[in-house]
Amino acid sequence: MSFAAIRHTLAIALSVFSLCACKGDADFGRVMTTPVTLNADEYRGEITGIDRLVFDEKPFGETRRAALAGKLDELAKRVKASSDSRFITIEVLELKRLAEVTHHSAEQAIVERFRR
Repeated sequence: MSFAAIRHTLAIALSVFSLCACKGDADFGRVMTTPVTLNADEYRGEITGIDRLVFDEKPFGETRRAALAGKLDELAKRVKASSDSRFITIEVLELKRLAEVTHHSAEQAIVERFRR
């Protein structure tokens, strides 16, 4: 038997052994972390305030942008205090990024206003 044939036979044997060892009823409960969920009712006031700023029919001026950035930043701080989970950390980073973009848009609007 050649070296390639032996290697091929070993690969097949290892594959068959691996398939026999696998079971469909594996329990990952001990390894998985408990998912963290936030109660929307606890944040309803902040969410409503943000919605009012975003969906108001008036023009989106720098005062409104600054207020929106502040509310998003406040919400991020409050959510961060709720848990140290990785999911919450990612959500907080997204809220902070939205606040940053909103604040930057306000600064850009002010700069454009003074250029006129």
